[in-house]
Amino acid sequence: KKAAEPDLHMLPEGVRELAAGSETEFHVPVGCEECRMTGYRGRLPIHEIITMDNTVREAVVTEDLQRIREAAVSSGMHTLLQDGILRAARGDTSILEVLRVAVVGPHE
Repeated sequence: KKAAEPDLHMLPEGVRELAAGSETEFHVPVGCEECRMTGYRGRLPIHEIITMDNTVREAVVTEDLQRIREAAVSSGMHTLLQDGILRAARGDTSILEVLRVAVVGPHE
C-alpha cells in the first residue's frame, strides 16, 4: 500500500466529516507478488452492530426500518459505511474498497 490523499468528494456527506477528521494517513492498494497484484491479502469484516436499548426497542415495535436505523445511530451505532471509513483511516483498507463493498443508499 502507499499513502494517498482521500478524495472526500466521492464520499457521501454523512461520512465526509469522519474521514476529514481522521489524523491518520489513508492508503491505496499497490500490489505485489504475494497478493497477486491486488493490493489486498485476506478478508476484513466491516460491521453494523445494533445495541438494543429502550429507544431502539421502541422503534422495533413500530416495524419502521428508517426509524429503527435512526434510533440505532442515535444510540451510537456506526453504519457499515462509517465502520469501513474508520478501517480505511487505520490503514486496513482503502476508501475505494469500502465504497465498493458497502451499499451506499439515500440514508447515508
